[in-house]
Amino acid sequence: MNIQNLNESIESLKKELNNDTICLGKKIKNGLITDEISVVFFVDEKKPIDQLSISELIPTRVNLGGVVFKTDVVESVDFDTHPCPTQFNTDCLFNPVPNRDYIRPIKGGISIRKTTDGIGTLGFLAKHTETGALVGVTNLHVALKTHYLASSLCQTSPCTFDYNSLQEQIYQPGESSSYETDFYNLGRVMYCHLLSDAVAEIDCCLVALKESVISNSESYKQYGLSFTNAPVFATTAEIDSILTSNIELAASGRSSGPKEGSICGLKALYMNYGPRVSGYKKNNDGYVWNKRFSNQIAYTRVYEECPDPSIPGDSGSAVFGKFSGVWKIVGLNYAGGTLSNGIEIGIFNRIDRVASLMGIEAWDGSSLNFIDLNNVEIYQISGFNSERTITVNGETYWQSGMANS
Repeated sequence: MNIQNLNESIESLKKELNNDTICLGKKIKNGLITDEISVVFFVDEKKPIDQLSISELIPTRVNLGGVVFKTDVVESVDFDTHPCPTQFNTDCLFNPVPNRDYIRPIKGGISIRKTTDGIGTLGFLAKHTETGALVGVTNLHVALKTHYLASSLCQTSPCTFDYNSLQEQIYQPGESSSYETDFYNLGRVMYCHLLSDAVAEIDCCLVALKESVISNSESYKQYGLSFTNAPVFATTAEIDSILTSNIELAASGRSSGPKEGSICGLKALYMNYGPRVSGYKKNNDGYVWNKRFSNQIAYTRVYEECPDPSIPGDSGSAVFGKFSGVWKIVGLNYAGGTLSNGIEIGIFNRIDRVASLMGIEAWDGSSLNFIDLNNVEIYQISGFNSERTITVNGETYWQSGMANS
């Protein structure tokens, strides 16, 4: 059974059983990850069989397109986005890694912060297809303080709209507000894929960069990782094969540093994954919402005794896969946590979906344009709009949130 048919069969099973948490994954036995591919069912609580009704029973095997897979049952948990706390504190002071240093020219895997506080990782640099400009890629929740389209906001008193996302500048390193000066400035937020009330696929923002912080021969690299080629984006077929082909993964993040190799590198655990993730804000009131994602990939360490694969501050980091000896970008890390069986995981958006929804392509180190940071056009409309983009006089405008006036 080919990978595409297998993924389609998983999606059909989700619809048949009205269960969007079903996914394909490595079977876990006695708290250890095996190499056996299984169909994973997530439940609120695992119970003895004699306490279940017939309708609640989960089969021990599932036939997908003529291929029989064993099932695995895992208790559901909520995960967290992985920025550092809004107010920087000791919760983000892990063992020192050089990704938090002042790094020029910039490259992927280094620490950044936004104007309104909060620390994460610059994932990688990419070409913005529409403008031909070089941009930085990170998470929505790293680059902005609120994360939803206007149509999803609280719309009645006492709710207010006192956050202007256009103020967000990006600085490196991101370890202290003392770095919020022109000397450390990388650029500003260009646009983000704001969330709606529907199930989400990506958590992403683009950063318009200053030309002075870039090197065409260095900035496509990842800080601390061994490979030095300009990475392309993995194809959909390659991403689909990550789990079943045991593709070697790697990443470099602000807090956990570089993760690569046969011992403390990374490997996929779940495909077609539908986690619920906490850490998203609607109005600027401090209240945090859970968000359901679909079509995600969960990963863990190759050797389970190694440190957590993703920890606070690693949000925004790029994840790479090694295909026939070539490292390619496969996703954008944004969340993680501990499964009910004790296994630590990170979660990433697929790069094919990030590229499609954000309008970007891989950068090969060639000379590109740069966005004029002092010439940002703003188009205001009234009401709680649900459109992510609008076109006016042939120009595309991305929604950036609400203002009181």
